[in-house]
Amino acid sequence: MIAERLSLAHELAFSGYAHHIQRYEFAARYCVGKRVLDAGCGTGYGSNFLTIQRAAEVVAVDISAEALAEAEKNYRRPNLRFLRGDVEKLQEIPQLSAPFDTIVNLENLEHLQHGDRFVDQARACLAAEGILVVSTPNGDLTERDDRGNIKNIYHIKEYNTEELSSLLQSSFERIEVFGQWRTPTSKARLNAEHDTFKLLCELYFSPFSRVWRCAKRLMGKTCAPPPKFTASGLGLLGDFIIAPLVDSPFPWPPEVLIAVCVNPHKKGARGAF
Repeated sequence: MIAERLSLAHELAFSGYAHHIQRYEFAARYCVGKRVLDAGCGTGYGSNFLTIQRAAEVVAVDISAEALAEAEKNYRRPNLRFLRGDVEKLQEIPQLSAPFDTIVNLENLEHLQHGDRFVDQARACLAAEGILVVSTPNGDLTERDDRGNIKNIYHIKEYNTEELSSLLQSSFERIEVFGQWRTPTSKARLNAEHDTFKLLCELYFSPFSRVWRCAKRLMGKTCAPPPKFTASGLGLLGDFIIAPLVDSPFPWPPEVLIAVCVNPHKKGARGAF
């Protein structure tokens, strides 16, 4: 899952770090001084970020042994611990000691076979008045193939606003939805990059260029490969902003939805553990 997971070992896969870490920065406001569970932590860069942002303790869980091996190699802090487990079965992880004040689940929900199971498990693992912060790509922007299947082969379900709200309302009464929007400057740069790539392709595949490459091959010379577009995954500081969905800063839809949910248990009550 290199293309779907940020890794220090893969430069292109790591190019989207800026807007990923912005979501952790948003979640960090609910983690200061708190006991936090990072459910679906991947390679751990976000879990580490939350400890830097003064979370009291972070327990990070992921199902991938490969991702956790990288996380444990790169991020070592006394208040950070990595565990292997399925976020749909949090209560079955032996070393996981609930309750938690905050549970963070960022860009993981779309990978789950049963998102409702994770939501139920998260609620059970939260302390009274605990917070769940969850993010997922905006399903209204999902790219699909001719058969209607999601083009991203790693995603099982991408939720739009109504679907995400419905999923969370089954376990949480108090929910606020935010969006992460691409800024005008970022959109303009991306459009310019696409236009440049289109021009390069037109030049490369023009009749004259085709004939020239054939001639070079006949002379035993090597031809340049077709142009590749890699900048679409690039994220820079300032490319995105996060705001409440009801106060949309731009006329276009957000690329990512973020929900903040409050555990409905009465104060003084405990979770399922």
